Amino acid sequence: ILNTFLDKVTDDDIRTRFNSEELNENGIFPEVWHNDNSPDQAFNLRHILEDLKELKTIINQANKQGDYIFVFLG
Repeated sequence: ILNTFLDKVTDDDIRTRFNSEELNENGIFPEVWHNDNSPDQAFNLRHILEDLKELKTIINQANKQGDYIFVFLG
């Protein structure tokens, strides 16, 4: 279950693994990753941590309410 997996992912896990150069070199969309974590910038460590928090909230809420979320990757 996705919520079980996401609950195990911590901010520290992301902090230790985030590498903007590696993301860009491997063509990870949007390929404009950088290390400027100021509040007015996106596609950085701060942005990923904020989005992870929101994703965890959405997935956990759906799980508690018995709702489904369809995710398509391609």
